[in-house]
Amino acid sequence: MNSHLINECAPLGLPGATPHELSFLERYPELCFLAKSDPHLARQVEASYKRVIEFTALYVAPHVLDIEIKMSKDPSYVPEELLKKACEYGLFSAMFPSYIGGAGVHPLGAFINYEVIATACVGIANLIGVNGLGICCILATFDPRAIAVIANTICENERKGVATFLSTCVTEPGAGSDAEDADEFAGAQLTTSAKKVDGGYLLNGTKIFISNGSLATLHAVMAFDADGSHLPKDQMLLIVKAGSEGLSVPRIEKKMGQKVCPAAEVNFDNVFVPDQMVCRKDKEDDSYFSYTGIANVLGATRVGVGAFATGVAESAYRTALSYARTNEFLGQPMDQQQWVRIELAHLARRAQVARSTYIGGLLSVSSIGLVSTIASKRDPNIPSWISHNRAIGKVRDTIFNANLTDKILKHVAKKQSVTERDTATAYADVAKVSCSELAMENCQKAITLMGKGGLRHDNGAEKLLRDVKLLQIYEGTNQVNMLDFIKRRVVTKFNTTPTDSTI
Repeated sequence: MNSHLINECAPLGLPGATPHELSFLERYPELCFLAKSDPHLARQVEASYKRVIEFTALYVAPHVLDIEIKMSKDPSYVPEELLKKACEYGLFSAMFPSYIGGAGVHPLGAFINYEVIATACVGIANLIGVNGLGICCILATFDPRAIAVIANTICENERKGVATFLSTCVTEPGAGSDAEDADEFAGAQLTTSAKKVDGGYLLNGTKIFISNGSLATLHAVMAFDADGSHLPKDQMLLIVKAGSEGLSVPRIEKKMGQKVCPAAEVNFDNVFVPDQMVCRKDKEDDSYFSYTGIANVLGATRVGVGAFATGVAESAYRTALSYARTNEFLGQPMDQQQWVRIELAHLARRAQVARSTYIGGLLSVSSIGLVSTIASKRDPNIPSWISHNRAIGKVRDTIFNANLTDKILKHVAKKQSVTERDTATAYADVAKVSCSELAMENCQKAITLMGKGGLRHDNGAEKLLRDVKLLQIYEGTNQVNMLDFIKRRVVTKFNTTPTDSTI
């Protein structure tokens, strides 16, 4: 075969040259409006982006494959040094405002952080970012006392260089995604229950496939009131400390992918949970959390999965690009062959489509969804010596514990309309499904382009394929997400009942 039939294009770059990292607005052109409408916020989000780019380049990317090998040999291995660095970069306290001791990163920046880390390893992004699920569950109760408990624990430990993990215990042997949907709750075989006793509750039940369940300092546990009738209004959210008598972790799952983020079985056998560790319900609407709170949680966390998936899609593109620039096909440089460039272009296109999709969902939940309560107010950037002061901390906790503060937050929560909630959650459904499907396609196409080189562990592509599958499963399978989307968007198009639309 004549070489000119294959070698059709000029080289992509000089020999040995490495691709430069895109600027913030090159990577997120949808946010150009932010740079003009709110320059201060744009600079804050970009600064967070640059810090996590640095963290990922220095402490994640160089160690990903080594960590994977260690996890395969010892599922209990924890990358302690990496987690200490994550504390130094404020990644665990990112979304907590500075006035309660957090890093005060706007939700836009916090979610973008997850994408950047996932570009190097989605398992590590999940290890650090899955705290967000528990935080969102507790935030959705709008109980300031509960919010203060987790904020104080995570922020104080982070200042000491100690990573704090928060697990979210929902899934059970007989209840998965149906336990997260009030309309499906009656059919869920959710057996974990909380029985009222003097001073608190006795918690009994078993949760499975719990991310970071074996590492958690605190567990956010969804149960139902044992004195109730197993109705949505009987759902409860309890915060349980690791090491509590009767709490055990009998098994850590042997996973195909995302090995660095352990999934565990967590068992509760007459675990006493004091009243102050039980999230307070809205006395005027005891079904609020089931119907509105959980929907808002899924709106935020499914966008987070979209961010994870976008990182994987981007990584598949970069992995294939690196391989094409350093290998030949039929004796000719791969990156100079037209068919290879077309495949690379499609890999880049899918990554960009995924990014635009989850950013759209992120803008939605930041403006009309759960995290709008955080995003609507600019962090005052209180100096750390003030926010960390013990006396001020006691005053702050007293305010958060007050019943009046609880009433005020629950009143604020009700300002969200049903249309706003359903819109934000529907966009999140689309982001989760679309981004994970695009990431899966990119991983498969990258391996196909790389041929047998794609199957080698040291090239990274086969790990991406193992990691990406879980993104189609957790936070509700993609099929469940589409059923939720139908309910929130498609069905309403044929509903003649007047709505409360305000957007």
